[in-house]
Amino acid sequence: MAGRGPAPKLPGERRRRNMPERGEWTVLPAEPYEGSKPNLPRVSGGLLKETKYTWIRWWESPMAHMWIESQWADLTRAIRIEDTVARMLAHSETKGIGTLLIGLDRLKKSLGLTEPGRRDLRWLLPTEAEELAEVHQLHVVEPKRRVKAVDPKSAKKKA
Repeated sequence: MAGRGPAPKLPGERRRRNMPERGEWTVLPAEPYEGSKPNLPRVSGGLLKETKYTWIRWWESPMAHMWIESQWADLTRAIRIEDTVARMLAHSETKGIGTLLIGLDRLKKSLGLTEPGRRDLRWLLPTEAEELAEVHQLHVVEPKRRVKAVDPKSAKKKA
């Protein structure tokens, strides 16, 4: 759940340049994650090919830079649910799939694998950060016009 009040401004728009506080936006790295990661989970009958591809995509994503070891269990749980849902859909089984999809969505959101999840975690993809930077550079604020008080009698004399 998001906090109260307006979102913090982007770093370039601020007047204060002190250290970032809680709730600041983090721009994720553009390069794929190459650090340590857990092994692909084992399930009876093996994981589906599409599930293995999803696992690889998750770990090559910018979000993988932000995951800590304590979240690996959630990632493993999410990929197992992803595999179960894919198998159920392949066999046209729908009983209980709604509950699985809700759980999967919550897990993916908590890991930043969905757009609302990244927004709640205050993570920006590199492309999103570039778009925002372009928008904010093009946005020009017109300076306020200064109004000068004029004596109405003297204004009539000049005219």
